[in-house]
Order: sequence, then structure tokens, then C-alpha cells
Amino acid sequence: MSPATERARTAGVKTLAISPIELETDQGYNDAVLAALQENRIDLVCLAGYSAVLGQNVISAYAERIMNVHLGADTRRSVGKGMYGQHHVPSRP
Repeated sequence: MSPATERARTAGVKTLAISPIELETDQGYNDAVLAALQENRIDLVCLAGYSAVLGQNVISAYAERIMNVHLGADTRRSVGKGMYGQHHVPSRP
């Protein structure tokens, strides 16, 4: 169990891990993620340290309700070739 999962459970936050390795295809993984989000009535998806690409079915179902949080101090330097979507980088003073 990851330290983040352990902290969440200790705080009483429900957790669920879906392993892409256990599912045969990317579509199967994304279907499982979408089903879990919907079954748990999740309103907002926050990707904190998530490095995979979400499937179009998840993106469509949660349009404008997905937040991607980068741990880097300057996201302008951490997004590379092939990144897509709407990016909001706050301007510096």
C-alpha cells in the first residue's frame, strides 16, 4: 500500500486501486475507472501525480471536471511534447 493510500485510509477517506496490469486492454482499464467514478458518485477528478493518459470515455464523462495537479514548481517546464488539453499556467508577478 502506498503512503498516500495509507494516509487517506487513516483519515477515513475511501480508497480504491484499479490496476491496469490486471486488465487486458487500455479500454478495459478506462471502462473500470469510469465505472468506479460513477458508482461512487464522484463529482471532481483530481489527477495528483497521475502520469497515464485517461481514455476518451472518462474525459467525455467528466468534461470540465478533471483537474491535473503537477508537483513541479514550474509546469511550463514540465509539460512535454504530446501533452494536450487546456493548460492554465498562472502568470508570474
